[in-house]
Amino acid sequence: MKTATSKPRRRRPAASKTPGIPRRITIVGIEYRVVVCDDMVEVDVDRREVLWGQADFHGRTIRLFRGKGDRERSVPDMLYTLLHEIGHCIFQQCEALKACLGPKTEHEFIDEFASIMADTLVRNRICRLPGGGKLQ
Repeated sequence: MKTATSKPRRRRPAASKTPGIPRRITIVGIEYRVVVCDDMVEVDVDRREVLWGQADFHGRTIRLFRGKGDRERSVPDMLYTLLHEIGHCIFQQCEALKACLGPKTEHEFIDEFASIMADTLVRNRICRLPGGGKLQ
């Protein structure tokens, strides 16, 4: 029963139904639910920032911005963002990787790593894009 002081319930976004993007993914033994959002603000669990993607370690979700209509993102672009967020999950679990950063920030390192991984997975047909799409 709602009272005058109760907060409105936020609807829980559905797991991914986007071709080429998994609904769940296991990273270092931890299962994450992959959620796609049509609004960039929904990507941020706290709804404070406009984001392309976010890894929520406590809620065990990876949230990706998909968009709608003329703002809809391509699957290759979402794959890159998914790999970027997977990189954050791996870094969260493996402190030893932080020693490999050198002068780069974690975000810079993960950006470069995600780009290389997306390209490698698609070029070697380990990961296929719907409709035979190619990375840009």
